[in-house]
Amino acid sequence: MHWSAPLQQWLLKLFVKPSIIGEPILATGPHTYFVLEHKRSSLPLVLRNLLPAIDESKLLFADSAGEQPLGEDLYALIKAQRSNPDIEIRLIPVSVFFGHLPKRERSLVRALFGESWTHGNPITRALRIILNGRKTLVSADKPVLLDTLQELSIEEASRKLTRVLRTHFQITRRAVLGPDLSHRRTLLKQIMQHKNVQSTLDQYCEQQGINRFSAEQESQRILDSIAADFSPNVARMLNAVVSTIAKRLYPDGIQLHNTEQVRRLSQTHQLIYLPCHRSHMDYVTLSWALHQKGLMLPHVAAGDNLNFPVIGPILRRGGAIFMRRSFKGDQLYYTLYKTYLETMSHHGHALEYFIEGGRSRTGRLLHARTGLLRMTIESYQATPNIPLAIIPVWIGYDRLMEGQGYQAELAGSPKQTENLGSSLSALSLLGKRYGGAHLNIGEPILLADHVKIDQPAADQAAKLGQMTLRQINRSASLLPISLLATCLLATPSRHITKKPLIEQCQALIQLLSQLPGLALRLPDKTPEQWLEQAQRYQQISIAEDQVSISEEQAQTLTFYRNTLLHLLALPGLYLLMVRRLEGSRSQLISRLLSQLYPVLDAELTLPWHKDNLTKTLRSVRDTLHDNALLMNHQQHWHAPESSTSQILQMTAEPILLRYYLVLRIVDRYQQISQDDLISQSARLAIMIHRTYGFQSREYADKRVLKSFIEQARAHELLGSTDGRIHLNQDPSPLFKLARKVLRPHLIVSIDQKLGSAG
Repeated sequence: MHWSAPLQQWLLKLFVKPSIIGEPILATGPHTYFVLEHKRSSLPLVLRNLLPAIDESKLLFADSAGEQPLGEDLYALIKAQRSNPDIEIRLIPVSVFFGHLPKRERSLVRALFGESWTHGNPITRALRIILNGRKTLVSADKPVLLDTLQELSIEEASRKLTRVLRTHFQITRRAVLGPDLSHRRTLLKQIMQHKNVQSTLDQYCEQQGINRFSAEQESQRILDSIAADFSPNVARMLNAVVSTIAKRLYPDGIQLHNTEQVRRLSQTHQLIYLPCHRSHMDYVTLSWALHQKGLMLPHVAAGDNLNFPVIGPILRRGGAIFMRRSFKGDQLYYTLYKTYLETMSHHGHALEYFIEGGRSRTGRLLHARTGLLRMTIESYQATPNIPLAIIPVWIGYDRLMEGQGYQAELAGSPKQTENLGSSLSALSLLGKRYGGAHLNIGEPILLADHVKIDQPAADQAAKLGQMTLRQINRSASLLPISLLATCLLATPSRHITKKPLIEQCQALIQLLSQLPGLALRLPDKTPEQWLEQAQRYQQISIAEDQVSISEEQAQTLTFYRNTLLHLLALPGLYLLMVRRLEGSRSQLISRLLSQLYPVLDAELTLPWHKDNLTKTLRSVRDTLHDNALLMNHQQHWHAPESSTSQILQMTAEPILLRYYLVLRIVDRYQQISQDDLISQSARLAIMIHRTYGFQSREYADKRVLKSFIEQARAHELLGSTDGRIHLNQDPSPLFKLARKVLRPHLIVSIDQKLGSAG
């Protein structure tokens, strides 16, 4: 040990405050050795500060800086292991990254000296430690046991293990920092030379009647508009800015859960993050949270509506990949975009795109947009040796930044155009607080388990997209504001005292947490804190012991209620049918719900697959029974009155009401265009919900109505001739059932407004 080592160790202890991944693995033992990436004095000193009892002879280095090579050390250890089989020699790889976790970073200078692929000179490394040592990441990985290499000779085993360890450090560095990309111009040149691009250029020249030079110029212009220009320094500076903004906007923190499986997969798979899309902040919160967890920053596919002056270039340097809203009819653009994503994938970069395409204005998941997913599948089919994993991500907020804007859009106002002016005006939002952001990783989907190499990508993309949405909904958080919204919106008077409201929320938590096949995250604060936060953000009003909501608050709260609607619908409809079809057998209820299920699933992306529907309905029934919401008397089911039962029924009934009014309009006019059907349905839905207390503009959302019409056509309830929609079967049995299940005054109101008694 050098004479200055104690001083260096003291200085490192002063400057370095590590966050540790795999801390339980970091344990010394008589036969435990630690392998570090480089033989630089700072790395063993960091480890020695964590493990003061460690012996210097127990440290090995993948890069020994010209001294004794790793292979020679391994040869000696393997030989010792085989000469004494009773001992178990363990090698623990340990990676150290200075400046990777700037949780409260405000200094752009510190960001510039964060960890990177280039190790720098001694002065750069010293500055990196001094400036960023308190944001150091130490990652200890699963031990390598030398007695597992018995089938090889000692020399072969030492060579193989040397390669494995060096590769491990490269993979770990890539998983944390991202790959060491070649220069952007070199990358784009490589894409232009790809055989698929060259073939498409041949066709493009012929179709457009232009020469090769002009076609290549056009291709380069398109590629330049698409490609990210990732800069680690800019990414670190953006992270520094985002850290400050995130702390201000989300004082309760940005929480990312269930990352351990992702961390393991990042060592072996290229990751494709597919989050739901509820806010422009989704881009920021997911990337920031992944960085805090020591995972690679993904390149994000962003709409080219965000590629405007000042903001666009910054986003591009931070890893944004810009894309048009539609590629339809433009084979050149499609090929260039697909080849670019494929090249990035082969370089090992994590990617991110939103499975819904655009932001949901209602809180429900939108239908999967499978264009990019199809590209991903085609890329995998072409090179199945590169394993891919889809990572579904559920995202929710205590308070949505765009809440008022969404309500205005649902009321008919045009969507606000993204430009520099709107970005500058958004700075006013920095003066507000939004509680917390909640991100949950769903069960990863390995393409090797679900994609067939010899089957069309488009069909498989549709199935994989639906699977991803289902996994997102299975991993939802039961946010307090969503629970409060569900209970308050189902209260006809829109006001209630605190105690019963809290009891209702707790009853919902108990019920939903017992539903089958879910991985829900439960609230971690007290009900009193829920109410205090919702009042602080003006989502509810509290006067003494009374909690109430205004008309405007009710409309905004529907978004939060709808983030749980996929969980509430099935138990709510079960109770509604049992209650209105008093004394029915479970077989009748199950048959009716089975008929409704495809339409419900298309609208809400229910977390249970239709193939297990019988088992699911039985589990839902048993859960309702266990929570005293259903009673069984001589094989007949009854739903006793309770506030929880009323909440679930009041939440579910408007769904059936919307289905009924669409079918009644078709029945009234016999034939009607889809646009007119949607328009009249939306107008009638607004009137009904305004009259009878369903304070929600989203019930007239034309996308929701279109989804129901498409499903009704797919199941041959509706047909289409010459562009006009008509009924395919006698609706009388459905209308008769509706009159039993829906409240009579709602049926009468719809019939009267359509100018018919029935």
